[in-house]
Amino acid sequence: MAAFPTKVIGSIAAIGDSITAAFNAAYSEFESCEYQDTPAYSFSTNTIANTTNSIAERVIAYKGSGVATANFGQDGARMAHGDDQAQAAKTWLLNQATPRLITVFLGHNDICSGEKDKYHASCSSANRDPNNYCRTSTFAYEQQMRQMLDILITIPDSQIAIIHPIRVSQLCNFKEQKVVDEWWLTVRCKDLWNTTELFGQDGVCPSLTDCTTDRVADAYTTWAAYRDIANRLVNEYNLYGAGDTIPSNQTFGTGNIMRANNVYLLTTDVIGNAKFKYRDASGNVQLSVCECFHPSKYGQNLLAALLWNGLACSTTTPCCNDSLEGDSDYNRGLCKKYLTSGWISSLWDGLQEEKTITVDKTGTGTGVIKSNPAGIDCGSICEASFSLGSTVKVVAKPDPGSVFKGWSGSCSSTKKSCTLGIIDNQAVTAIFVSDPTIKVVPAQKNFGKVKLTKTKTIAFTIKNKIPKGKRNLLVGTITSDNAAFIIVDDFCSNTSISAKGSCKFKIRFVPSLGLTGAIVAIPSNDPEATNTVLPLIGEGIQ
Repeated sequence: MAAFPTKVIGSIAAIGDSITAAFNAAYSEFESCEYQDTPAYSFSTNTIANTTNSIAERVIAYKGSGVATANFGQDGARMAHGDDQAQAAKTWLLNQATPRLITVFLGHNDICSGEKDKYHASCSSANRDPNNYCRTSTFAYEQQMRQMLDILITIPDSQIAIIHPIRVSQLCNFKEQKVVDEWWLTVRCKDLWNTTELFGQDGVCPSLTDCTTDRVADAYTTWAAYRDIANRLVNEYNLYGAGDTIPSNQTFGTGNIMRANNVYLLTTDVIGNAKFKYRDASGNVQLSVCECFHPSKYGQNLLAALLWNGLACSTTTPCCNDSLEGDSDYNRGLCKKYLTSGWISSLWDGLQEEKTITVDKTGTGTGVIKSNPAGIDCGSICEASFSLGSTVKVVAKPDPGSVFKGWSGSCSSTKKSCTLGIIDNQAVTAIFVSDPTIKVVPAQKNFGKVKLTKTKTIAFTIKNKIPKGKRNLLVGTITSDNAAFIIVDDFCSNTSISAKGSCKFKIRFVPSLGLTGAIVAIPSNDPEATNTVLPLIGEGIQ
């Protein structure tokens, strides 16, 4: 799998369903359940220090500064809601800092339809499959995902993560788990799943949660079909680069949109292929105690960790193995066959954790460049690596007889220090000049139209413009190559001007009929302008 280019994120938008909205994630006791969204525990956007160490919090810790977040997750959302959420996210993100991260976690409600029977004469919507529990049909799922991608792909400077849904069929591994275990009351997951009062339909996921062999197998094959659609569409959209138009698709009524600059689009199966356990290594329940369906705050933390770090398949963290020939869809749905070695990539797998700063020097002067933190001392060490997401200050120090003029490259300041945010390899050049440095004001002049019976005189100033220079500016004899422009009141020729000092001279224009010009030469000891020229023009009229 390809990886996103940076963890130094400026803003995060979350698109999804009640899992993204962290429905019931906050509650640790069955008696405290309020059956509502608790986005302060969302795996994607939470920025409050609590049990869920979200992607946003991991970004903040990684780069050492804040990140803007917005959670557009909706209870009951299906892929059909993806385009509306994408449009809302786009409107918000275009006013937020870059790079932008967009997490898309949909599909669970497309699998967990409200119908318990597999076959129907018709469904409530043409977008649903009457031969598959009235779940979202594969045609509608693809069309709706294309509509969503057509919006997301137009958001510049964005990293778009299409997260394959949780393999919801794994819930059936936990049907006998006890949520309440008191002498006077025992409540198991399967009891909560069948509570119609909680969910406004025939249980939490009626197409699955009586956990028959066929229902588990059908939930798995639907999940796999949705996964394959997402992978195929992302591969298709990634055939087009920045500025390319994704062609119109007549079958689905989509496309004909231009891909924005710096858009990274990928899918990840790190959650879909993880084998989940009811309790983590510390004994914390991964599912909500309120309905044994949505992730608890500990489960939300696990989702964030998997997306951020990836998953090392092991005996304690196994990975589903769907590649065995002859294995049943029932076994795949429950992740009965699994891997204890291997790796499932995170969103940023393979990301280079360090970037390089290269410094150079130019100009007639000399000096040294150093960095804080240490690494560059140029001098001799003019390249060093620094942690991605950190900040590095480079400082220029001119040698005696030289002056620092400014930076070019990744720095553009004229100050001696420049702070770089390490999000990529960067190169900067320090410009050192030998003082003194000459400046003539004005640098050129049009005397305009002057009657032949008159003359016109204009004053000019020569400055030693480096305010902290250590050498005087020595000016030689100022000359004009046209007798129509005469040097007068000359207090500059053959003089010495100290740093920040100046002198004045005048030029008198004695016109003849018509347009005429001249070049005034000003010799000096400026190493970069030993013979400064001053262009003049004037016109004599009757």
